[in-house]
Amino acid sequence: MNKKRKYLLLVISLLLITIGGMVWQRWNVWFGNRPEMPFTSKPYPHRILLTLGENTNQRILSWQHDSVIQQATVKLTKLHSTDTLVITAKGNIVRSRGGVTAFYTAQLNDLSSNAQYAYQVLSGEKQTEWYQFKTTSTNSPFSFMYIGDVQDRDTSNTSKQAFQYIYQHFPEADFWAFGGNQIERPMNSYWEAFMNDLDGIRQSTPIIAIAGNHEYLKYAIRKIDDRFTYTFPYFINNHNNNHVFTFVYGNVRFILLDSNREPWYIWQQRNYLKEVLKNNSSLFTVVMLYHPVLSNKSSWNNASIRLMMDPILSQYPVDLVLQGHEHGYARNSKKDKSGTSKLPIYVSSHLSKKFYPSFKATKITDAIIPNTALFQHIKVDNNILTLYSYTLQGEKVDSVSIVK
Repeated sequence: MNKKRKYLLLVISLLLITIGGMVWQRWNVWFGNRPEMPFTSKPYPHRILLTLGENTNQRILSWQHDSVIQQATVKLTKLHSTDTLVITAKGNIVRSRGGVTAFYTAQLNDLSSNAQYAYQVLSGEKQTEWYQFKTTSTNSPFSFMYIGDVQDRDTSNTSKQAFQYIYQHFPEADFWAFGGNQIERPMNSYWEAFMNDLDGIRQSTPIIAIAGNHEYLKYAIRKIDDRFTYTFPYFINNHNNNHVFTFVYGNVRFILLDSNREPWYIWQQRNYLKEVLKNNSSLFTVVMLYHPVLSNKSSWNNASIRLMMDPILSQYPVDLVLQGHEHGYARNSKKDKSGTSKLPIYVSSHLSKKFYPSFKATKITDAIIPNTALFQHIKVDNNILTLYSYTLQGEKVDSVSIVK
């Protein structure tokens, strides 16, 4: 064997050893799933959550009850009305690593505008108290909250206190939008914590959410925790195994994407996004996806998402892209030749106590606030969409308006 061949074999061997060491070191990060403790689903309706449907006048309810399917309904009445509508719910069995749960969903369709409703959930022989919610009209001003990465790791009620603060200071918000990583890991204990933290809010204020990487089980091909799908049942009829959804609220088209998937799924979502935008007639368009299209950690971060999604987001009229994952606040926009910002505006935010030191400004960054947990209040009034960013101490630290 000549020296050149020996040298080549040595280089290949060292390379394989290095790669093997990296894989061994990162194996649990890439593929490791913490074991889930066994649990038993409660024998009464619980974890009731109100969410949105395809338009301003539709709502969807989800809840859990025991581990077998029972007859389940929702009683719905408009306040000050003598009529009560009984809506049949659909049940699905969800098997997780720790136990079995019966999930239920019920659609509340054709709701009146600017009305107040009361509802009660009935499963088997059990029933809940009555809860209330309100609707708005298609042309009315509205607002919503955006909350990135919650991902609370402790038992100090940090998230519960944050949610209560937001609820008390922004009671006018029509709904709350969570930007991924609502839970620390796909385990019953973390779902319980998230639902407890939202108790008293989720029954009357619609909650929407997209998936973050912590809603997934880590395998060679990632698998989403089915509890996420049935908690937010607008994803049940997912598009080619992609957790995507679009709806219209007021004069805004919302498009929810799932950036946690493998590149071939991201390509399918690119085509889905393009098709929705081609047929979009709403005045404003808001896109939500977990991984930032324009990263503030590294220009190489989320490269496949940027390559596939950014051209579509730039080609069609998109106004605001809401993101998470990087545990810092940044507002980015591309610039024209004169230096003026172009749409869409890309906003990344989070509400956890976890921060990344590599989070930094780039040449397209208009605002950056590292090492601070923030939330957003987004208001839409006729032809003006305004985003305000706040700390949990009530300080407004950034704002931007889009005028059509």
